[in-house]
Amino acid sequence: MIKTISMIVAIIAFCVAGMSVKWYLEQPSADSYEDKGTYTFSPTNVYPVQVENTATGRYKRMNPTKTVYHVFYISDSGYKWNMEVGSKTEGRKLVEAAEPVERRVLLRKEGGYLTIPAEDTAESYVNKNRRRYMAMCGISVLYLVIWGGVSLWRCRNT
Repeated sequence: MIKTISMIVAIIAFCVAGMSVKWYLEQPSADSYEDKGTYTFSPTNVYPVQVENTATGRYKRMNPTKTVYHVFYISDSGYKWNMEVGSKTEGRKLVEAAEPVERRVLLRKEGGYLTIPAEDTAESYVNKNRRRYMAMCGISVLYLVIWGGVSLWRCRNT
């Protein structure tokens, strides 16, 4: 049983390592973003959004989608941003409180935009993503090395 589980985790670790390298290489440089500045976003409404159910087995077959709630924010300049919340009630509380949120808007050179926390810059955003991808790869490779070493040790001692 332990061998099977460790093999499954090794396969997952291999996939995560490969995907994290792919994401690292696909991450645009900080130069590919134009900083449009910091804007104040106000909550406007909470809406249910259908997303793919990430469950497995029978539950996913019976319920291929699930409902999550997003609070939609808009700035005076027309930029939009949304945030997922745990429940409709939680979303309504945010909308009723009407507390503004500061976000930095980064314009993509290939079109569109994204919003990041106001204290971040394009460089810090890119560096944070790259560090996350390298950590994912490092942890996965570390598991694979340990798993491979333990597997090799078992083969030689049996």
